[in-house]
Amino acid sequence: MQPHMPMLRGAGQAEVQATWLPASRFDAGTAYSPLRYMVLTAVGSLRPRGGYDTTYFYSRQYEVGVGTYLPATDRLLLSGLLGGGHAVGERGFREPDLFFNPTDEVAVYRARYYKLFGQLGVAYEWDRVMLGATYRLTNVTFTTLTYNGQPLPIQQMLRGEPMLFLRSNDRKSQRPGWAQLQMTLGVSAGLSQQVSSRGYNDERIRNSAFTAGVGVVFYPHRFGAKRREAK
Repeated sequence: MQPHMPMLRGAGQAEVQATWLPASRFDAGTAYSPLRYMVLTAVGSLRPRGGYDTTYFYSRQYEVGVGTYLPATDRLLLSGLLGGGHAVGERGFREPDLFFNPTDEVAVYRARYYKLFGQLGVAYEWDRVMLGATYRLTNVTFTTLTYNGQPLPIQQMLRGEPMLFLRSNDRKSQRPGWAQLQMTLGVSAGLSQQVSSRGYNDERIRNSAFTAGVGVVFYPHRFGAKRREAK
């Protein structure tokens, strides 16, 4: 799941975002600031199976977090977040031969895991766009991890997850819009190396994964303010 950096600057503010990733995955999240400098987040992600042949990828996960934010200037925003979540995933494909052609041997990976994470973020606003970057450190604890039904000897994994995001902005407007477009680009890379035996399956589980997405962000508190001004 991609990191989520809320762009909130005061108590009572909220945002809701929905992101589509080209790998047919959908992320949706919400953030709310009940108190100044405090933020609560909840994010869910779904990648439908999309078929029942031997090649498929399915995942379902969620996470919640609590953190803080600091408007360092009227354009610069800093944030920190701690949280955890749970995920279920399954992947099936035909094993490749030496020339990467699919064979008749089918590989099926299944996993269930919990995660704890810490995240830092920074964002800067220009008149028309805002650019941000986050870095997340995630500790994954597997409750189930199998290859063709056989357990794999991997219980924990540490991953580093940097991400860049770009949002549209209308800073010059006296009444900022309640919706923005967003693009994201990130990577998730395995960091821990201590395992009982490093084999091909272990390398597959720890491989880096690149992500890119496009979506929209809504600010409900701005929508309400515009309705009150219209009256």
